[in-house]
Amino acid sequence: MDPRIILLGTDEDEDETLSLRLAIMNNNFFVFLLFWNNFGYLYNDTHMMTVTRFILHQQRFEMLEELLKSDTTYKIFKNSPKSSRLAFIEIINEKGNESAR
Repeated sequence: MDPRIILLGTDEDEDETLSLRLAIMNNNFFVFLLFWNNFGYLYNDTHMMTVTRFILHQQRFEMLEELLKSDTTYKIFKNSPKSSRLAFIEIINEKGNESAR
């Protein structure tokens, strides 16, 4: 995978996950949870996958646990198309398998 996609999220100029990814990069658990949980209505399945990839890339597994337990994640996942739900599961499984090696 192109590392720019992991770090930038998309090839577009606008980056709606920048604040979340900066919190992850700086290991600021409080700010990450504040944005994700309190402003969940701003995010969609694409954001969820970008943030998940970045958490795994940064190896912030404690943040991944909170992301997966979050109501925001549940709502996004539940309302995502089946293809996005499967892609999200594959992202987690792929990195989990890499970590186990």
